[in-house]
Amino acid sequence: MYKLYNTQEDFASNLNEFLKNSVHFIRKTQLNILPFIIWGMILSESSVASDIAKHIKGPDFDNIGYDSKVKRIRRFYNNDLFDSYSFYDSIIRFVIANYKKKHKDNRVHIIVDHMFSHNNYTVLMISMRIGQQGIPLWFRCFKGKPDDAYQESLILEGINYVINLFKDKSYNLIFTF
Repeated sequence: MYKLYNTQEDFASNLNEFLKNSVHFIRKTQLNILPFIIWGMILSESSVASDIAKHIKGPDFDNIGYDSKVKRIRRFYNNDLFDSYSFYDSIIRFVIANYKKKHKDNRVHIIVDHMFSHNNYTVLMISMRIGQQGIPLWFRCFKGKPDDAYQESLILEGINYVINLFKDKSYNLIFTF
């Protein structure tokens, strides 16, 4: 019996190819570290740089220390040249373009929700429900608990974005607040 094990390098190279094909504006330096950061997030179940650095392995990371890995991750997080909203938009457009529903009715359930962590940050998120899971389609993040996250114009912007995502498909979008 043969078993197939995906290593971190396999995951990184395949994700690298996917990102090259679906996110055309991503820079090469960002493309070299992003798959490893995502893998580290999956293994550590965290988005904290020090937690991610513990799980990063690979040819670019074997000969550097833990502190250097943390610095690279923090530089990536704080890079003004990386637009997270455009990056996620490119990926979600690719996913929705290839989405095929398996049920017979044309209903797609969309959830509009806020999330906040104490006074650290607030997220306005619009997700598509698939079974018991939700796939984020659109989001905006805010530091602290700002009033901006609750503005009607921002919620309408997100709803219009989602409607435009599905405009070429004949689905009935059902929004839940």
